[in-house]
Amino acid sequence: MIKFNFMFFVYAQAFMLGMYFVHLKLKKADLADFGWVVLVFSSMFFSLIISSNFKLPNLLLALLVTIWSLKLGSRILIRLIQSKREDSRYAFYREKWGESSNLKFLVIFLLQAVFVLALSLPFVIANFYGAEVSIVGIFLCLIGMLGSYIADSQLKEFKKTALSNEICQKGLWSYSRHPNYFFEWITWCGYVFFLINSQYFLLSLFSPIVMYLLLVYGTGIPPLERVAVQNKGESYLNYQKTTSKFFLRAKK
Repeated sequence: MIKFNFMFFVYAQAFMLGMYFVHLKLKKADLADFGWVVLVFSSMFFSLIISSNFKLPNLLLALLVTIWSLKLGSRILIRLIQSKREDSRYAFYREKWGESSNLKFLVIFLLQAVFVLALSLPFVIANFYGAEVSIVGIFLCLIGMLGSYIADSQLKEFKKTALSNEICQKGLWSYSRHPNYFFEWITWCGYVFFLINSQYFLLSLFSPIVMYLLLVYGTGIPPLERVAVQNKGESYLNYQKTTSKFFLRAKK
C-alpha cells in the first residue's frame, strides 16, 4: 500500500498541475474541486484494480464511492460549464490575494494530492488489506449522499425566487447554515465502518477527521461565510447567531 500511495501521489501532483494550467486560461479555480473528485475516484479505482481484491465488501465500497463521485463531480462540472463566474469561495481569495493569487492557487491545487491521500485511506486500506460488509457504513453513506442532495435542491429552489439579501432558512437550512457540508461529512464517516473490525480502523479515521477540518476550518465554510457577511450584512450575522454552523440543531 505504501508503494501505491507514493505512485499515486506522483500521479496526483502531475494531474493537479495540469488542472492548474487549465485554470490559468479559464480563470476558474473551481477546477481544483473537480480535480479533487477525479482523484478520489481514481484512488479507489486504481487501488481496487492493482490489489485485485474483488470481494463483495470492496465492490460495495467501490460502488458507493462511484455514486458519490458521479453525484458531486457532475454537479461541479455543470457549474463550471454553465456559470461564467468563478465560485464565490475562490473569487473571495482571488480578490483578497491580488497579484499573488495565482501562486497561492498553485499551492491549493497541489495540496489536493496530499488531502486525497488522507481522505482515500478507508477504501485504499480496504482494497489492500480487506474489509467487511457494514450495514451501518452503507446506511451512513446513503443518508449522507441523500441529505446533501436534498440540501442542495432546497437551496437551488430557494434561489429561484429569493431577493439578493434573503437567506435560505427552509428545510435543512433552518437547522444548519451548511447542511450540505454536514451530510457530505456523514458520507465519509460511513466509509470507515467497512473497516470497523480491521487493525487499521484507527488509521482510517484520519479520513473523516481531515474532511471535517477542511469543511469547517479550511476551504469550505470560512470563505463562504465571509462572502455571505459581505453581501448580506446584518441579516447573515443574525443567521449566524441563531443557526448552527455545521451540525443539525434546532434554532436558538
